[in-house]
Amino acid sequence: MEELNKPEEENEIYPVAKVRLKSEAILFENIQEGFENYEYFILEGGKEAYKKFLMQSYEINGQDGVFGDFYYSSLGEAEKESFRQGLAEKGHKFYMPESWGQGVYYCLTKEGLSFLADITLDEILFSTFYFTKFACTIWGNYGLKFPCFFRDKYVKDKYKDLALNCGLRISK
Repeated sequence: MEELNKPEEENEIYPVAKVRLKSEAILFENIQEGFENYEYFILEGGKEAYKKFLMQSYEINGQDGVFGDFYYSSLGEAEKESFRQGLAEKGHKFYMPESWGQGVYYCLTKEGLSFLADITLDEILFSTFYFTKFACTIWGNYGLKFPCFFRDKYVKDKYKDLALNCGLRISK
């Protein structure tokens, strides 16, 4: 998939090509590869603490440095209906901009990050979050446990401090 042009409106999310994400983010095919090749820790805590952590991570990385995956476009029709029903049952509003049907990886606004965080925390559809200014990849929700991967200890410590300040616990 070719990278699409960034939209005119600043708050709109837009799909990006996996090749671009690979050049900016920590990206790997399976979680075991992450555990074997990167510094990591596992976050544990409540939903509000996670949301606070993700939003503060957004702030330190900036709008052009935050990505997520959203596999809605790769779901079959029955799975899409189940997803929409799960959203309704949890009280989420679902508005899918046209651009959300065009890919898997997206540059996120705060609103896009909040939406993906909500559906991941509620176990409706899982997402992985990619931060690139201070490289960190967060795999979503294994019983409210989120593995976080880093290239180096300095960045790992930065996120560790941020997580603890948000009320999350760290384990390995």
